This record gives sequence, structure tokens and C-alpha cells, in this order.
Amino acid sequence: MTKWLPLLFACAFLASCDGTTVGDEIPDENGSTTDENGSTSDGSTNTDDPAYDGTAPDYQQWPDGATPDDQQWPDGQVADDEQPDGGETPDEGGEEDDPLRLYKSGSRIRARFGETPDGAKQFFGWYDNQIGTDCAFAQTAEGLYRCIPTPILYASYYANSSCTTPLFMVAVGCGAVASWGVTYDECARPGHVFQVGSVYGGGTGYVRSGGNCVSLDLSTYAGIYTFYNAGQEYPLSSFQTMNISTE
Repeated sequence: MTKWLPLLFACAFLASCDGTTVGDEIPDENGSTTDENGSTSDGSTNTDDPAYDGTAPDYQQWPDGATPDDQQWPDGQVADDEQPDGGETPDEGGEEDDPLRLYKSGSRIRARFGETPDGAKQFFGWYDNQIGTDCAFAQTAEGLYRCIPTPILYASYYANSSCTTPLFMVAVGCGAVASWGVTYDECARPGHVFQVGSVYGGGTGYVRSGGNCVSLDLSTYAGIYTFYNAGQEYPLSSFQTMNISTE
């Protein structure tokens, strides 16, 4: 019996040195392992674990299944605010954005513009290149739209008893006198256009009142108003017409 003791000790030693230690997982015949607590694992992720959120180990998920190399972000944005192809920003200040494009000069009637030192621009009216005066479009007594000279004085007084020869009144101290004067028809439309003439020297003027032409002492206006005679009359046909259309 004594001769078998060394052999028994050797067998016992070999059984304890089979390559496993306390705490190691021991694979079974199906490839699953068992740890020291008796838990088993087959190498797959336990999806029954409440803490599992679908994220693969060692792999960072991005929106819509993209990878870090794609650098995809929500709403189609990309990293570093790069714009996708075709996302070019239209040029600003194009012709469509320029309100002054609505004012186009003709060969006779020219558009006038005001400009500030810092580059701001504004439409400033029209200029009749043939007559040589500023003008503005208005419907005349004949029913047409014409570019009538401006600035213009309105005749409310007359130099004769039939109230047909207009006088143009200007407040004293108002500076330069306008070059043009006008009389209106009963519908307040320009009917006759004159150049302003010399200062009226008479003391009596006339006004229309209730269908009559009534005399008036103009001396009561001395120092307040100056009266001017009508100069050459320009027929309405002298002024450029405009056709009105709806687009």
C-alpha cells in the first residue's frame, strides 16, 4: 500500500492543475461559460437586461443608423455646419430686390433720383427733357394723363372782369417763384397751363363767386402776397401722355 501513495498524490496534483482557477469561466460543450457565481453566457448580448438600450458594445451609434465617419446630424445637418450640395444662398441685392427698377426713363420723360453720400437712393419725380422742366402725371380736363410741369401755381384770382385772365399769387418771402401756373376745371383737373409772367401792378382783381365774376381790392394783401400775370399759355397737347394699364 505504501508504494501506491506517491502515485495517488501525483493524480491529485494533476486534477488541481488542469488550467482552471477559482473565478475562471468554464466553457461547456455548447461554448457557454459559467462564472464563479454560476451564471452562464454564450457570448451574445443579453437583450432581456433592462439596462440594455440597443447600443452595440464599443460602437457609437448616430442618428438614423449613421456611423461616426458619416457625421450625420438631425434635420439633415452635417458636422462643422457644412452645407449640402445645392444649398447655395442666392445673391442679395439682385434686380428683383431693387425697387428703383420700377422707374424707367424714356427718351423724353426722364426719371430723377436723389442719392445720399452713403449710397441711399430714392425716386425723385420726372423731368420733361423736351420742355426743360420737372413734371408730374395727372389727369387733365381732356381725360388723358399728362406730365404737367411742377412746381405750379394755382390761379384763384383774375385780372379781368370776365375772370378769364388768371393771376398767380405767391406769399411774400417764399423765395423763388414757380415758373408755371394752372387753372382747373370744375372737376379740379388741369385745364389751362401757363408760364408765370411779370408782377401784376393793378390794385383790383376778380374772383369767381356763385357763377359771377366779382371785383376785389388787392391792396388789402400788400406785404402778404404778390400777384403775377399769366405768361405764355401751353396747350395741353404740349405735354407728354401716359397710358395706364393693369398687369
